Amino acid sequence: MFTLAIANQKGGVAKTTSAANLADAAAEQGARVLLVDLDPQGNATSLTDATPRLYEGNAFGKPQQLTVSDALHAAQERQGAGTQAGTVFHVAVPAGEHWSARLQVAPANQDLAARNLDQFGGADQRLALGLSGDGVPYDLAVIDCGPALGGLFVAAMHAADAVLLVTEPADNALEGLPRTVEVLEAVRAQRGSGAPRLLGVLPTNVARQTRPTQLLGFMRDTYGPQLLEPVPRRAVVRQAEGAHAPVRAFGGPGRDIADVYSRLATLVLEAAGVRTRAEVS
Repeated sequence: MFTLAIANQKGGVAKTTSAANLADAAAEQGARVLLVDLDPQGNATSLTDATPRLYEGNAFGKPQQLTVSDALHAAQERQGAGTQAGTVFHVAVPAGEHWSARLQVAPANQDLAARNLDQFGGADQRLALGLSGDGVPYDLAVIDCGPALGGLFVAAMHAADAVLLVTEPADNALEGLPRTVEVLEAVRAQRGSGAPRLLGVLPTNVARQTRPTQLLGFMRDTYGPQLLEPVPRRAVVRQAEGAHAPVRAFGGPGRDIADVYSRLATLVLEAAGVRTRAEVS
């Protein structure tokens, strides 16, 4: 399984929208995809209309949602405790009716914030552990990181094979990229194997205006060939979010955006060594 983390220290840059639509596009191309919601706000869970399973055998006397927080806790409860692989797969549920049938979601809620505070030795390895094991049932895992560079983000960097940076061509959004890259490079040095690598930088919400064009030029000078095809700004994106649906579900009005995510999914699957449905046929 190939694991891709979607990241930016800044929020509000269409990171979750990109993670979900990329995951859906890859699933539509025939891959078995897991979208991991690693944000306590649970935006990816809400966007994909994923319903967490309930666990009733707990000490609180009422059903509790099974989420990524539980998966990380089960992977390793505390320093020195036993470890368990594949725990994230156990909390995965299908995405909502509008999404690809091959897409599943590891959901999140506010409980995940507690995992961000765990500082014991090995805490930064729990997500990688939870996404490992024998008989992994997915070809691709897409991690939607929260807009912070704390413990959960570091855990995502340790779990990922590659990272996709998502940003709007705006000054405040671009400010988050250098610090995000710094953390990425620090984890690369710790891991020693060269992973995770930077897959690319995805500009989102790109309007046909002078200032964004100037900033895109700056991004092109900075990131060169790693700057990916921009996602255009369209009102249909907000409509899709409100309907808890992928942009492709809106047909013509969302086709140009859906096509960008489809081409990006092809790029990701090629990096993952996953054959698409078109290649198989």
